[in-house]
Amino acid sequence: MCIRDSNKGIGDKGVTIIGKALKDSTSLKILNLELNNVEYQGARIISEILRANKTLTALHLNRNKLGREGAKCIAEALQINKTIAILDLGCNKMEYEGIKAVSEVLKLNKNLTELLLNNNDAGYEGGRAIGEALRANSTLLLLDLSFNKMRDEGAKVIGDALKHNVALIALYLNSNEIEVEGAKAIGKGLRTNKVLVILDLRGNTIGDEGTRAMGEALEENIALAMLSLGGNSIKDEGAKAIGKALTINKALTTLGLSNNNIGDEGAEAIGAALKANATLAIFHINENSNIKAKGAKAIAESLKTNSAFILFSIYPNRIGDEGEKAFEEAQRENKNIKILYKHTE
Repeated sequence: MCIRDSNKGIGDKGVTIIGKALKDSTSLKILNLELNNVEYQGARIISEILRANKTLTALHLNRNKLGREGAKCIAEALQINKTIAILDLGCNKMEYEGIKAVSEVLKLNKNLTELLLNNNDAGYEGGRAIGEALRANSTLLLLDLSFNKMRDEGAKVIGDALKHNVALIALYLNSNEIEVEGAKAIGKGLRTNKVLVILDLRGNTIGDEGTRAMGEALEENIALAMLSLGGNSIKDEGAKAIGKALTINKALTTLGLSNNNIGDEGAEAIGAALKANATLAIFHINENSNIKAKGAKAIAESLKTNSAFILFSIYPNRIGDEGEKAFEEAQRENKNIKILYKHTE
């Protein structure tokens, strides 16, 4: 069930009106109240619904105004509720106190499999609280913590949790002001983690040193299939580290390095690695304007014979006519791959 007023949202009054019916429902499985201006009083009604309802499995409350206290109400109800598996609390200004309340739920709750907490001003303390909860949790499969200013302090605890967690398969940490030390901690966690499949670190500033830590982790990791490192101030040395990892890693199928500062030297290292790699299928290296014709030709040469690739994207770019010609030739010789290098494609 999706309930929304197209103008201002139903607000707390609307939630109160529908509350009784939802408490007594014996068939409702999905409740979507996103973008409805629900605040603390509405959260209290929703918490009562969660305590009473026995069928609801998914609750979407993103883009409301729950705040810290509203988040606490929801968290308290989840200590009792045994059916909610998917919970979206993104964009609710929950801050550390609200995130902390939800993290306590994760330590005990055995039903939640997907939890979205993006854009909640969690800060590094919130990151630490969630990280500590992940050490104990054994059921959560997807966790979105993007846009929360967790910084290195929060990332360190989450990275340590990856050493112990045996359930989480998708983790979104994009745009969290994570730098080198946070990346190193996450890298250490990945070395022994055997379950995480998707890791999104876009929009941080891990740089070459942090990327090197990721590369070293990939050399040992046997599970991660999708890694996004776009917008991380990665230069040639970082690209070389990833290239080295690609000659060893046999699990990664999708890699994102877009919007960085990689040049020809880094592109050549990646091109050489792709000749040896037989598992990577999708690779985005868009918006790396320092890659010119020389780097493009090195990558294009490797794509001619790589049978694993499905999609390679390097647009927009500054590879020039010579670089474009190299990719045209690679596309002709390898019919299995789609190469995006022109605006018209």
